[in-house]
Amino acid sequence: AEGASECRLECSGSHACEGLAYTCAAGSRCVVRCSTHGAGSSSSTCAGLVVDARAAASLEFVCDSGSGGGQRCGYGATIKCPEDAGARDAFGLGANTTCAVTCTGSASQTCFGVTVEAAAVAPRLDVDCTGCTGWYCCKRMDVACPAWCFGDGAEWCDTYGGNRMDKGKSVACFAPPCNDGVQNANETTVDCGG
Repeated sequence: AEGASECRLECSGSHACEGLAYTCAAGSRCVVRCSTHGAGSSSSTCAGLVVDARAAASLEFVCDSGSGGGQRCGYGATIKCPEDAGARDAFGLGANTTCAVTCTGSASQTCFGVTVEAAAVAPRLDVDCTGCTGWYCCKRMDVACPAWCFGDGAEWCDTYGGNRMDKGKSVACFAPPCNDGVQNANETTVDCGG
């Protein structure tokens, strides 16, 4: 969020930040970067990492396995997106938190089994695995999106269900416009209710 102080965690190399529980400062712009590339055959960077950004203003989480060598970047990590306690409507309008999760690279098992808890984030959630090309990249990744989620890839918002994220997929949730002439998100009729 604009004007928020930055809180940053950088993890690079074999087993860096593995199993760590990291809590972002309240009201901060939280940035967490995990990288296996450039570190030889590093593995398990940020594996099992728990990032708790529920009190932060925003979160940017990047797991970059580069062009090989390392593996298991972010394996089994849990990302708890910011939760906006401010007043907002059914579509998250009036809120001011954002959560961006990016998994990229060609190493195996990047972001495998990651859980993204984002049901209370508003008004923006982006989860991007389009740059993730390795074996089992983003496999078994669960994304719990806000109920009002509308946008490209919203069909991948399914925790522990059949519609899971996978390499090449992305979710871009944003509040639907309330005057678009379409019944979408949780509207009960065209541009009404919800």
